[in-house]
Amino acid sequence: MNKKELMHRFYNRNIKLSKNVASEIIDDILKLKGRVLVFGLGFDSELWFNANGCKDVWFIEENIKYIDMNPNIPRENVIYHKFENIDLYKSSRLQDEDLEKYPLPKGIEKIIGNGFDIIIIDGPTGCFPTSPGRLLSTYWATKKWSHKNTIFYLDDTNRKVETLCMNKYMSDMDVKKYENGSFTIRSIRK
Repeated sequence: MNKKELMHRFYNRNIKLSKNVASEIIDDILKLKGRVLVFGLGFDSELWFNANGCKDVWFIEENIKYIDMNPNIPRENVIYHKFENIDLYKSSRLQDEDLEKYPLPKGIEKIIGNGFDIIIIDGPTGCFPTSPGRLLSTYWATKKWSHKNTIFYLDDTNRKVETLCMNKYMSDMDVKKYENGSFTIRSIRK
């Protein structure tokens, strides 16, 4: 499918990501035809899955509700992972050494390979004080599961923990900011 067909078929009003950002992510996926990792399942998941021809796209999700909401995404492409013993308050105080102690999602070692070409960080939940936030996702994405040419998308950078993630793990990258309500960034290592 081309971008126009993908947007027509899979972009819908429930997707919080702006059309411009979704369109650029699709451009990157179609251009690279590479391996994609998405933190978080949602209304946009079929868009990413189908943009890559329904292959080499994996999701890490903490909420069964969002997994069940996406019956067209094969379960073998979804890793269910509970982000435990981490919340927004704790996230702002953790160092890399602390993050190394958290268990990795079960099964990730089978799909890492040489790293992912595109990583979309839109999970886990980060809007409530008890939410895990995206520090661990961003750490894993930038420090463990990427390579020198990986393209990262981090959503909701208008929030405190996501801003921390951007400043801590993406400060040495070329960053493009989108002011789309949730302030998404696209970053690539320099």
